[in-house]
Amino acid sequence: MRIRDQFIRDENQRSGIHTEEIEINDLPPMVRATVQARDFLTTVSELTGAHGIHLSVKGQLFEGGNKPPPGVKRLHLLCEAQSRQDAINAAREIRRNIEEVV
Repeated sequence: MRIRDQFIRDENQRSGIHTEEIEINDLPPMVRATVQARDFLTTVSELTGAHGIHLSVKGQLFEGGNKPPPGVKRLHLLCEAQSRQDAINAAREIRRNIEEVV
C-alpha cells in the first residue's frame, strides 16, 4: 500500500499536483457530514485564497475501531493543489474548522 501511495504522490508531483490527506473516519457522524458537505469544501477553497484546489472525500468508513483490510484506506479528505503550500494551507484550514466543530 505504501509503495503505491508513494508512486502516486511522485507522479502527482511530476505533473504539478500536490496532495494532503486529512483522516475523518473517527470523527463524530455530524462532524463528518459537515466536512463532507459541498458548502464546507467550497468555503475552504475560498478561505485559503488559492486557485486550483480540489477537495474530495476518499476511502471507506470503518466504524467502531475496525481496521481496514490491506489495500483499503479509511475515510479521509484529499486536498489536491498546484503548489505544496496551497495543499498544506487547505489542510490546515480544514483541521482548524474540524477543531472548532468538535
